[in-house]
Amino acid sequence: MKTFLEFLSGAALALGALILLAFLLLATSARAQSTDGYSTQTDLSSTTNFNQVVFYGVPTKAIRLTSFEVNADTNIADLHILGGTTPVTLTNVINATNLIVASTAGVISNQLAILQRGVTSAWLVTVAVTNNGTNITILGGGTIGFTPAIGDVLWTTTNRSVSRLPSGRTLASGEALAAAQVRAPMALRLTPALQSGTNKLTVTVKYDQL
Repeated sequence: MKTFLEFLSGAALALGALILLAFLLLATSARAQSTDGYSTQTDLSSTTNFNQVVFYGVPTKAIRLTSFEVNADTNIADLHILGGTTPVTLTNVINATNLIVASTAGVISNQLAILQRGVTSAWLVTVAVTNNGTNITILGGGTIGFTPAIGDVLWTTTNRSVSRLPSGRTLASGEALAAAQVRAPMALRLTPALQSGTNKLTVTVKYDQL
C-alpha cells in the first residue's frame, strides 16, 4: 500500500503532466491561429534601404489591411501597398536568383513581386529581368530569408498603391484600407529606410475566411 507521501508525489507528477499537456495544446493552437483573424507585424530596422512587412496568403482566405502606423524622419517617404495578383509556380531553380517557370506571361521586369513558400514564408523581391519566356532573375535572392525551391510561388503585384507620407507619425485605420484577393499575400514597403531612433512600420491585417 502506498504511503501518503507517495500518493502526494504521484499526484504532483500527474498534475505536472496535465499542465504540460495543456501548455503544448495551447501553443499548438496559437501557432495554428496565426492567420485566423487579425495579424500584426512590425519592422523597426534601419539597416537596409527600406522597411517592410509581408503577410503570406492562405488558400481559403483573403487579407484586408486594417491599420498601419509609420514614424518617418523624412518628408519623401513612400508607402507601397502591394497585393498578390498572378501566381507563378517555380518549376526549377538554377540558383537563389535565377528561377524557372512554365511561362513568364504577366511578370514585369523592374517590378516588386512576392515570393511565397507554402503558408510559412513570404518575402518581397524585385524582378530584374525575364527571358526565354521561362526564366526570371530576381534581386535580393541571397537575403530573402529562405532559398527559393521548386514549388514556391512568385506573385506579381499589379494590385498596388503608393502614397507619399509626411515626416513624423502617420496612423491610419479602417475596415479595409486595401485588400488582396483570396489566397494572395500582401506586403507593405516604406522607402527610403527610416534612419532615426524612432524607426517604425507597424501593420495590422485581418484574414477573412471565404
